This record gives sequence, structure tokens and C-alpha cells, in this order.
Amino acid sequence: MGKYILAIAVSLAVIAISAFGILNTMVSLKYEVKEYGDCISQTSGRDLCLTIDILIGIIVISILGIVFSTYKLIKRNSRN
Repeated sequence: MGKYILAIAVSLAVIAISAFGILNTMVSLKYEVKEYGDCISQTSGRDLCLTIDILIGIIVISILGIVFSTYKLIKRNSRN
């Protein structure tokens, strides 16, 4: 039971950190590109749109982890 609660807590922390990363990257996207629609940072040369896509994928995987862990917790508690 404890491992599922730990998995939920870790997933929530990952979602919070990834959301902050998306916010940070959006600010960079606003101030570090030449034209609207560009994704390459003029400062670092990184593809900021790819970074946002990866962070969104991490959030989706974390949400799936929360759903799975919650399902397992409910299933385990209903047996007892």
C-alpha cells in the first residue's frame, strides 16, 4: 500500500516540476525568439517547442501513473 502512495506523491511532484518547466520555457519562448512561430532560442540555440512537448509528455505519463496507482489502491482496499 505504501508503494502506491509513494508513487502518487512522486508523480504529483513530477507534475509540479514539469509545469514550472513549461512556464519557464514559455517565458523563454516569448523573449528569446526573433519572430512569432519560431522555436529556436537565439540565446541558447535550443528548440524550445521540443522542450515543451517533452514536458507535456512527462506530465501525461505522470497522470497515467497516478491513475494506475489509485486504481491499485482502491482495488486493494476493496478486498479487505
